[in-house]
Amino acid sequence: MRDVELRCSDMALTPERVAIEFGMSVRALHQLFELSDHSFHEFLTRTRLACAHAMLRDPGSRHVGTAEIGFAVGFRETSTFYRRFRQQYGDAPGAVRSAAQGGPPPPPAAVTLR
Repeated sequence: MRDVELRCSDMALTPERVAIEFGMSVRALHQLFELSDHSFHEFLTRTRLACAHAMLRDPGSRHVGTAEIGFAVGFRETSTFYRRFRQQYGDAPGAVRSAAQGGPPPPPAAVTLR
């Protein structure tokens, strides 16, 4: 499970790939995850959401958009990220960021066109 946590941002992380890397069958991998009462996909999704939650609360990530954070932690689609985040935390990613950082992010710097 630790390996999955460390590599959760890899969009290509699949049970098949992990099983091959550890020299086991996909069935055996799923049986290991069943011991924790979570499937591989549930564990991976929860891990990705926890990483996103931490990034949203981190002032150092304030310049990174919420959709970009979803991609950075391994979600392929913004809608899936937003829906799963709301299911897990009861609020939208932007609302969690605002609450953690005391308000909305600063506006982007003005660009002067010549």
